[in-house]
Amino acid sequence: MFKRVVIFLFFISVAALQTALSPRIAIFGVKPDFLLIAVVVWAIVHGGLQGGFVGLAAGLLEDILSAGFYVHAFTKAIAGYLSGAFRGSFSFSKSSTYVVTVVLMTFISYLFEIISFYFFFGRQLPGFYSIVSVMFLSAIYNGVLTLVLFPFFEKISQALVLDAGAQLREYKLYRL
Repeated sequence: MFKRVVIFLFFISVAALQTALSPRIAIFGVKPDFLLIAVVVWAIVHGGLQGGFVGLAAGLLEDILSAGFYVHAFTKAIAGYLSGAFRGSFSFSKSSTYVVTVVLMTFISYLFEIISFYFFFGRQLPGFYSIVSVMFLSAIYNGVLTLVLFPFFEKISQALVLDAGAQLREYKLYRL
C-alpha cells in the first residue's frame, strides 16, 4: 500500500513539474513532456501492462490538471504499453534505449492526439509542415531531457517495484 502511495505522489510531482515548468522552458512554443518521459521509463523498467496502467493514470492526471479532453489518458496509456512491450527489442545502450523509445513515443503520442482531435472533436488538422515541425522539435526536446532525467526516474522506478506475488496474496486475504 505504501509503495502505491509513493508511486502516486511521484507522478503527481512530475505532473506538477510539467504544469509549472514546461511553459517556462518552452522552445519555439514546444513544451517538454515530463510525464511521457516518466511513463516510458516506468514502462521499460516494469513492462507493458504496468506501463499502460501508469500511462493511463498519468494521462488522466494531466487531463485533469489541464482541463483537457481526456486524450492524454489514451495517448499516454498507448505509449506506456508500447514502451514496455518492446523494451527488449532494442540492442542499444541503456541511455540510448530510453532516448530512442521516448522519441518514438513522442511521435506516436502526437499522431494519436491529432487523429483523436480530428475524428472525435471535429477539429481541423493543422498543415503538414506544422505537424512535422512540432512533432520533430518535441521529439528532440523530449529526447534531450530524457538523457538528463532517466537516471533519476529509473532509480525511482526500480525502487518502487510492485511485487506481483505480494499483490496476489493481499488480494486473496481480502477475499477471505
